[in-house]
Amino acid sequence: MLGEYSYERNEKEMNFKVVIKENSDKFCKYCGDPIVDRMDYAIYCCSDCQKKAEREKFLKRNPKNNITNGGIQGCRNELRACSDLLEKGFEIFLNPSQAGSCDIVALKDRELFRVEVACAHYSGNGNVGCDPHNPDNYDILAAVTFDKVFYKDGTGKEIDITEKQEEEEKKEKLEKGKYLDKGSYI
Repeated sequence: MLGEYSYERNEKEMNFKVVIKENSDKFCKYCGDPIVDRMDYAIYCCSDCQKKAEREKFLKRNPKNNITNGGIQGCRNELRACSDLLEKGFEIFLNPSQAGSCDIVALKDRELFRVEVACAHYSGNGNVGCDPHNPDNYDILAAVTFDKVFYKDGTGKEIDITEKQEEEEKKEKLEKGKYLDKGSYI
């Protein structure tokens, strides 16, 4: 083993010299090089190794989020959100321009919703995160991860868009007098 590295500074010449201290076990978790001139608790030899290691961890949590072209990823996410909204019973209308105030207009039960689509990811603690969007431009934010579409309101709170439909159906059936007290319908 090479040992632990440290720097000695020559004040007059303003240059550094590497000094090796023997019997050290401080090596970079990413590349295996000795950790030089970092804090005692450092686990990476440099910021590049740290960024690469964090990117690999991110891609393990978000395996299909590795598209580098943002336009392709945005288009894919809009199509996934459209598909999910269609499955939930919405009629959808796409904005053909990238310059519109929202990405999708969704219609359900004669009510219109402005939907903004955002690329989302899973963080280390399992929460879903995405870049902030102006809540004045949408009624529903569709946060699209590699495996699911999450819906949020203007405050960032996750919402269930099918829940509203179920409540309205229940209300209609109550009004018609066909609802039994045990929760079943005639």
